[in-house]
Amino acid sequence: MGANRIRNPGLPQGRKFDSFTFRQFTNERQRPCGTGAHLFFGVIPIQKYQEITELEAAWIAGFIDGDGAIMLAKVGKRFRRPLVAADSADLEILEFLSEKVGGTIIKKTRAKDHHRQAYTWRLAGVGKIIGLLKRIEGHMKCDFKKQRARIIITRWNEVTPRNGFYDDLMMSRKIKFEEDFLALGVGRGRRSYTE
Repeated sequence: MGANRIRNPGLPQGRKFDSFTFRQFTNERQRPCGTGAHLFFGVIPIQKYQEITELEAAWIAGFIDGDGAIMLAKVGKRFRRPLVAADSADLEILEFLSEKVGGTIIKKTRAKDHHRQAYTWRLAGVGKIIGLLKRIEGHMKCDFKKQRARIIITRWNEVTPRNGFYDDLMMSRKIKFEEDFLALGVGRGRRSYTE
């Protein structure tokens, strides 16, 4: 698909994105809907993203170290899947991430009117996440996040059959993988990274 310039009505006027499309959400679970009291927006990648330089990889690593999370998110009733996310009140930073590595930007609900508007950037898709983590893991300084990146890079494909079928051995390996991952960083900070 070629590059499309689509004005995003959820962003300040004049903001444009190449090779991205737009859809609306009514809540943070990202159920598509055109109406709702609280309108969220997402910038959804179509195909390719720009190749990041080593300097940009180091910058992204620092941002994830400080304001991001590498987690396993619950999807359905079976196993969790990798998710990388970061919060910021500076939309330009999250736009940069979306332009470089893809992902979705979600407008968060303000608890009080005088609070600054905040946003969440999320990157899903195992292939995209592993590709990003391989680029930034060497630059990361936060020990438990670096360990989480490493365990996804080195073990995810080993414990995840491509056909989705788990025999008893693969099931036990996947459960052990999740337990090892979730044990990293438990109890750190206000937010739970294990859900």
